[in-house]
Amino acid sequence: MNNLTNAEPPKPQTVTAERINQAISWYEANAEAIDAALPIHTPGVLYNPGCLKLLDRFVLAWKAGEMPLNLAECYIHRPLTIFYQELKKRKESGNHPCTSAK
Repeated sequence: MNNLTNAEPPKPQTVTAERINQAISWYEANAEAIDAALPIHTPGVLYNPGCLKLLDRFVLAWKAGEMPLNLAECYIHRPLTIFYQELKKRKESGNHPCTSAK
């Protein structure tokens, strides 16, 4: 018997200017923790120490109105989402950069 329904799978949320701004606010409040967590490995991407300098340039361009939404999604929202997920995962596992012994 087939238990599939006609319901569509959930769609990812559309990235809006508001979501970019929220991500930037989170980034500005957590930049030290992100920097301490680097390097961060994800499938296909390695975020090394020093990558936040480039991210800061993208954030400045966004705030100055010099970056379109589609590029902000790629160069700001995507990495910040990855950083958020990584910090959350480390915090839940007790391996958060702010709580780890140095």
